[in-house]
Amino acid sequence: MAYPGRLEETLEEHRRIVDTIAQGDAVAAQKASEYHMDVLNILYCLVWKIKMAICKIKNNAKDFFLDMIYI
Repeated sequence: MAYPGRLEETLEEHRRIVDTIAQGDAVAAQKASEYHMDVLNILYCLVWKIKMAICKIKNNAKDFFLDMIYI
């Protein structure tokens, strides 16, 4: 799920996860991982809602489900 700056954000989130694992801080690693997954879930839901709205406008459910495969 790309938008300007998301790649850099994702890399920073991954660095934070790896760094906390390397430091042996399991609690911080878990929190960093959960934050990363929460962001992905939010983005996925937003994309899903936008695509569903577009398909409703176009009145084409088939396009919606095919598009969701390629998120």
